[in-house]
Amino acid sequence: MIFGVPAGAIGALTIQRTLRYGFKAGFITGLGSSVGDLLYACVGVFGITFIFQFISSFQVWISIIGAFLILLMALSIWKKETASYHYEKEKENLNRFFVYSFLIAITNPATIFSFIIAFTSLGIPAKLNTGDGIQLILGILIGTTIWWGGLAGIVSQLKTRITDKIYQKLNQVLAIFLFLFAMIVVIRALKL
Repeated sequence: MIFGVPAGAIGALTIQRTLRYGFKAGFITGLGSSVGDLLYACVGVFGITFIFQFISSFQVWISIIGAFLILLMALSIWKKETASYHYEKEKENLNRFFVYSFLIAITNPATIFSFIIAFTSLGIPAKLNTGDGIQLILGILIGTTIWWGGLAGIVSQLKTRITDKIYQKLNQVLAIFLFLFAMIVVIRALKL
């Protein structure tokens, strides 16, 4: 769960989608991030150097693409005409939710460095045998999945207490947060 909790943009997006579409949409959004974390965990556990070198070589462009995706999301949330906290009548696109959050997760190169720092802090050896590596990766997947399920579950339970006015304010705050997050990513990328 250590890897899922500091979620930033994905956490905010999970909350927004849970409020707008319900538990399943929020959970699927978080699950996309979990799979992105799983990819980075594989890099960290098995030391897949060519992926790490690719990410390092194109870190600026990958960060800018990730920031662009976050900006699009912020703009979409800001432009919402209605503030209904009830399930949207349009059919939610769970595949799109999953892919979008997966792309945001993997276009944030800081994620791989957070895995390296966490592995070092927790005393996980640089090279694990295959069995231990698989157990660690499954632990990360299960922990992050529990986190996203719990977050979506709590938000869906609180959803009935949120009025249209509060929902509209939440959307505005979320859009501003995502915009600022994207700007920080761009500034950090350009300093590289």
